[in-house]
Amino acid sequence: NVKDFRNCVIFNSGTANNRVENSTISNCSSYGIFLSASSGGHTLLNNNLIQNYIGVFVNQNSFNNIIENNSFSLHSDAGLRTRYSSSNIIKNNIFSNNQNGVSMEFYYGETKFTGNTIQNNIACGLCVYGFSSIKKIYTVNNNFINNGGGQIQMHEMQLSDALPIGGNYWSNYDEPSEGCFDTNSDFICDNALNFGHVADSFPWKYK
Repeated sequence: NVKDFRNCVIFNSGTANNRVENSTISNCSSYGIFLSASSGGHTLLNNNLIQNYIGVFVNQNSFNNIIENNSFSLHSDAGLRTRYSSSNIIKNNIFSNNQNGVSMEFYYGETKFTGNTIQNNIACGLCVYGFSSIKKIYTVNNNFINNGGGQIQMHEMQLSDALPIGGNYWSNYDEPSEGCFDTNSDFICDNALNFGHVADSFPWKYK
């Protein structure tokens, strides 16, 4: 377990294929885990990140990282923040009770964001700033629950895939009073959930 440093875990520029597993990282005044620019191929698995400024920061040109089955809570900026990074797999994590659950800035390539639970974050659950001229962020089969400033704020996302994969669960769109009707009992809302210029075409009725 690592705690009470400014930056608790750092992967330096030029490094590749490192792992952090089964650790608790807490009370770091800047970053719990910092993936430096021009590094990549790192795996963060089964970790508990608590009460840092930012839980994990993925810096520019850090690509092909796997962030899986971690818990991010009580971060004063964001559980996870990426900047000018792409081709990451972010799956099966829990982001709860942070200022922002996840913030992605100026990504420019394919990132997969699947199977995550994003709940009770103060500002937004998933914030995406800037845009990709190459591919949208693949954002499916996640649970977005009671995020205060908005479930998502985004530019370019793919929020659903063909059935049976479907889209995401949204706590503010799961019953008829909110517009979610399931007349054929397939656990998918009959109508898409629109977010400006993008939509979840197959929002799940249940988590």
